[in-house]
Amino acid sequence: MGMGTQQRRRGAGQGAGQGLGSQGLAAAAALKKGNKKYGVVCLGGGTVVTMLGMTLMFERNLMRLGNLLQVAGLALLMGPPRLVRYLLQKSKLRGTTVFSLGFLLMLNGRPFVGMILELFGIINRKLGLGFGAASEERRGT
Repeated sequence: MGMGTQQRRRGAGQGAGQGLGSQGLAAAAALKKGNKKYGVVCLGGGTVVTMLGMTLMFERNLMRLGNLLQVAGLALLMGPPRLVRYLLQKSKLRGTTVFSLGFLLMLNGRPFVGMILELFGIINRKLGLGFGAASEERRGT
């Protein structure tokens, strides 16, 4: 090998390492900002796959895939920091907890129970419904 070959190899290695760092920063900035176009596609695809899994008698793998696509779609649509802030609001933490439990049950292979808990968590979160003494105090009864 001549001197020119070694210099070319070193130069190529240095340029590739520098480019990778800037690409990583660009990817992190795009993920932080949220990528609405891909988020909508993932969210729609997840909904279609989940509905297909429900029509096929709660087929576990389709339900899992649909749930993962929906959560990924929300993260891409809103951006991870905004999604975390939205999910961890103190007033709506109960609904988020119930939804997360349903999501974990769905991934664990219990699609019917997981779907019921997810729906209950969404309703609880959106409508602010609560059960027990704390919710009665809030309503004023």
